[in-house]
Parts: sequence; structure tokens; C-alpha cells
Amino acid sequence: MIVLSLILFFLDLFLFCSFFIILGLKYICYPDRWASLLQDPVESLCAGYIAMGAATILNVAVNVINGRLNYGGKDFLYFIWAIWWLDVLFSLACCFFGVHTMYVSGYIFFLV
Repeated sequence: MIVLSLILFFLDLFLFCSFFIILGLKYICYPDRWASLLQDPVESLCAGYIAMGAATILNVAVNVINGRLNYGGKDFLYFIWAIWWLDVLFSLACCFFGVHTMYVSGYIFFLV
């Protein structure tokens, strides 16, 4: 099971990094898409996939790679902990701005 979890972990890590790079290139090449991300009530919730995918990767890194395989030591755990806090901040931002966008857009549609 550890080998299977490592295979899935590295596949997940590869896909996460690939789609994150593609997303970054999308917003670099087409900067006008930022407005649709921040104003559309449905598309704004899709930004939460970054936080969910990162949480999965961090959990496997702590439980399997550090816990079972004893890789990394304290420095690895401190790095994962710092990334986890960044993930928490991004999750809170997605939650606040996603709900805010849904509320404001729903209120505007209600007035029209």
C-alpha cells in the first residue's frame, strides 16, 4: 500500500504542478481573465481547487513520506508546516471572496 500511495502521490504532485503552471500561464497571457475570476460567482469557487489539491499533497507528505518512510526530519516538517499555513491562508481567502462574490452577484441579479 505504501508503494501504491507513493505512486498516486507523485502522480498527484505532477498533475497539481502541471495544472498550476497552466493556470499561471493563462493569467499571464490573458490578464483580462482576472476580472472574470473575481466577478463570476461560479468561476470564483473554482479557485478553491488549489487549496484542496495542496492539502491532499501535504497530508500524504506528512503521513507517508515523513511518518512511514522517515524521510526529511524536522526541516522537512517545518517546510510542510509553512506550506500548510500558506494553504490555510489561501483557503480562507477563497472562502471569503467566493462567498462574497456569490452574495454580491446574487444581489445584483436580484435587483435587475
